[in-house]
This record gives sequence, structure tokens and C-alpha cells, in this order.
Amino acid sequence: MGRKPRNYYEGGIYHVMQRGNNQNFIFDEQLDKAMFCQILKDTMVELPFNLLYYVLMDNHYHLVIQMKEVHIGQVMHKINLTYSKFYNQKYNRCGTIFGSRFTSIMVKDSVHFFRLILYVAVNPVKSGLVKHPKDYKWSAHMEVISSRQFIVNRKALLSFFHTEEDKSVAMYTQLLEDWLNGVTHIETEDQIKARHQQIMRTMLRELVDSDELFYRVLSRERSDKIVRIKKRFIEVAASKGFETVEIAIFLNLAPRTVREHRAKKCRTNL
Repeated sequence: MGRKPRNYYEGGIYHVMQRGNNQNFIFDEQLDKAMFCQILKDTMVELPFNLLYYVLMDNHYHLVIQMKEVHIGQVMHKINLTYSKFYNQKYNRCGTIFGSRFTSIMVKDSVHFFRLILYVAVNPVKSGLVKHPKDYKWSAHMEVISSRQFIVNRKALLSFFHTEEDKSVAMYTQLLEDWLNGVTHIETEDQIKARHQQIMRTMLRELVDSDELFYRVLSRERSDKIVRIKKRFIEVAASKGFETVEIAIFLNLAPRTVREHRAKKCRTNL
């Protein structure tokens, strides 16, 4: 039976991990890691992708990459094949140095993304190699906090934390320190949904003058008065950045209804 094809989405972010065959070292010395970094850099030129984060351990590596137009399989084949040839030639050996084919997991949401970055960053700490990521040379950490860019697309990475660079670095640093200390302020998806629901309830309270009207808006009632309030709420919620689906769920409407009203409002404002 052939291998199951991997899912791939242009612009998708992937956690890629590759281990050595039988857990053997794939990097025997510092120069091997330096060569692997150079291969990453060269591959980016030939087969463009954004490297958002990485760590090179002795017997495995982690990459967080954002794909462009080239399939992730092509990129990883190029990286692993090029490094394997270098390694075999240097150490006068033959055969594969890697175990099974690389693992790639698509990042689902912002919570997954932040947790992944922190997980990769603390790999050398968890392995007992260093006490802090800043003490480990072969990871993205120092590129992120010092702006000494070599292979990481620092701008692309920091854009996920905040729109302003200084605030992005501060947020990354604080999250990392908290993570190292066993504390995390990263909300789960359920916590985010609950917080958004509470914010929308507060917003709706500001649009109506009674509990009775509040609950009528949240029902399936379609009277002219309730429809007008729902439309007004959609406009306010959209202006605050809430997504169509979460607005629809909150108002007990079909997402298409919310989407059509938002589109109509946009055309009116043109």
C-alpha cells in the first residue's frame, strides 16, 4: 500500500520534525549543525518558504515553517537529501541517516501556534543541555530577541504576536519566561470562545433597554424590531473584529445571513 498523501495548503504553517535512524545522532559536531543551517538557507532561495522557528538537537530537529507556493514534501526532500549526502560523505558512510519520513503537523490556530513556538524553544532546556534558550546556539531564540537575522523570517514570526515589533518581542519573551516557570497565559480555544461570548453579551446589553428585549434578540424571533437590532449588532460586532460564524451563533442566525448583511453594509459605505 502506498503512503497516504500529505495535506498541504499554501500559506499553511507546519511543525516539521525529523529524527535520526534508530534514534542515532544526525549531528555529531557543531559544524554539522552549521552546515544544516546553511542548507536551510540555500533551500529557501531555491524552493521559497518562511522559516519561523527551529531547534537542532543531536538526534533530531524541529522546524516551524510557513509554506509558499512549493509543496512541503519538495522542500523537505531537498533539505534531507542534501544533508544526508553531506553527512555520508563526511563520515564515509552510506544509507539513510534519518528514520521514517519526516513528521509534519499543520498548525490549527493561534493557541496551537504559540504553544508550538514555546515547546520548540524549550527543547534544549527540557533535555538538560542548557538552563535557558538564550544559552543554546542552535535555535531561533537569539535571532528573535536580538534581530541578528540569519535563517529565520523574524518579521513573519513576530507578526503573529503583535503589529509592533517591540511589543511582539516583549510578548514572546514574557510568554517564554512564564512557560519556563510553569505558568502560561495562553488561552485555550474554549476559553477564547467563552470570553468572546461574554464580550458580545455586554455589547448587546448596550443596544437594548430590557432583559426581555435582550433574550428576544438571542431567540429566533424575526419581527421588524428584532431584525433591526440584530443588524445593528452585526455591524458593531464586525467593527470589533468578531468573525461571521461566531456572530451568527451568538444571534441564532445562519452564517450566510450575517455574511450577506455585512456585504450589503460594505457596499452601502462605498
